[in-house]
Amino acid sequence: MCQQLVKGLNYMSNLNFPKRVEEDKRCEAIRSLFSNKDFQLWDDGKLVVPLIDLNERLVNGLNLLKGTKKLTIGLETIEGVLKTEQKGLEDRKGGAEPSSRMSRLLIISKGGSVRFFREVEKIVGTYADRVQCIAINLNGDELGQTIFRGQNKKIQALLVSDKQALVKFLLGLVPK
Repeated sequence: MCQQLVKGLNYMSNLNFPKRVEEDKRCEAIRSLFSNKDFQLWDDGKLVVPLIDLNERLVNGLNLLKGTKKLTIGLETIEGVLKTEQKGLEDRKGGAEPSSRMSRLLIISKGGSVRFFREVEKIVGTYADRVQCIAINLNGDELGQTIFRGQNKKIQALLVSDKQALVKFLLGLVPK
């Protein structure tokens, strides 16, 4: 089993990968991918996230999610989705302590304003019991061009907003 926390993935929580990822033989390879480089969002920020270089597996994973309700684009929309989910979780659990296991992945571009990164830090801190964040080593224009080939779309933030989709996405980042 893959029980260690990812260095720098989110220092604010003790989140683990989803159980299916933790139990998979590829877990250590995923953990290694997320521990190569750290990225501090802004000079005065406290959040340090993994910085991932773009690769074919990452692009394939995002393309499989593109156009589904499992991938949310845009920081304001992402915050709204997380807020709605949180209310549902609180209503269902009746105030019970949430488990600390990743079920959502916030993917951001490396190029962003201080205001953008402050908002990312706030969102990750608010939903730290289930949201992890990684940065892609691209600016928003490059990330948008990668996902929406041939279109001029700037994308600074994406959320894998479904646990099963997240498991497939994470396991798809490394060879079997």
